[in-house]
This record gives sequence, C-alpha cells and structure tokens, in this order.
Amino acid sequence: MLALIFNAGWMELLLVAVISVMVFGRDLPHVAAKAFVHLQRLRRAVQQVWRETGISQEMRNLSRQLEENERKARAPLDQARRIQAELRERVERPRSASEPADAAAEDPGAAPAKPTIGAPVPGTLPVGDAVADGTERRDAPPKDEAR
Repeated sequence: MLALIFNAGWMELLLVAVISVMVFGRDLPHVAAKAFVHLQRLRRAVQQVWRETGISQEMRNLSRQLEENERKARAPLDQARRIQAELRERVERPRSASEPADAAAEDPGAAPAKPTIGAPVPGTLPVGDAVADGTERRDAPPKDEAR
C-alpha cells in the first residue's frame, strides 16, 4: 500500500485530492483528522505487538547467526585462495642456485638433471681398486702392504 503512495506522481496525487474534495466536501478536514488518528493507533498497536512478541530481538539473533554462518562458509574458500596464491607464487618464482638439485625430481614433467663431473654413474662399478662386492680387481696391481 505504501509503495503505491510513494510511487505516485504529482498528477496522481492531484487526482486523489480532487476526488476526496468531491466525495467528502466540507467534511474533508474532519475525515482526514480521523484517518490520521486511526493510523497513529494502528502504528502504536503494531509497535507494541512487535515489542511484546520479541520479534525485533529474534530478528537480530537471526541476523547474527546468518552473518556467522556466512563467515564459516567463506573460511574454506578463503583458505583455498591463500593456498592457490602460495602455489602460484612457488611455480612462478625462479629457482635459485641455493635450492637442492632434488627440486627437479619433485616435478615429474621437468627435464632430467645433468650429472655432475666426477659423480658415479648409476649402475656402474665404483672407481678404485675394489669391486662392488668388496674384493680387489684382478687387473689391478697388487697393493704394497709395507708402505
């Protein structure tokens, strides 16, 4: 009902005023005063019922619960966004020389690391006089124990 009054233009209000004068004539001020008194009584009764039933307090409680539930629902999303940003930072940041060589092993799609000079090649015998099982090599010169 109030939406109709607040959306009315000046032409609509003028039309209502003209019809009111035509219907009520000289009694218009008296009728308007009576309508105003009845509206005031209705407003007071609604406010009293509102206070007695505790609707306003219940609405405040519901509003707080709604805000709390919204905050709880957003927490996992915020955590996922933080993790995503952290992962993006790790991926986009260039690798420094101080990082271990095993960093490439963590990324299966990365190119294999180049072996370092002097490092044993996997699957071969170690360099020196001893073989993998602890015996001396046959082609190696005998060790001089007296030295």
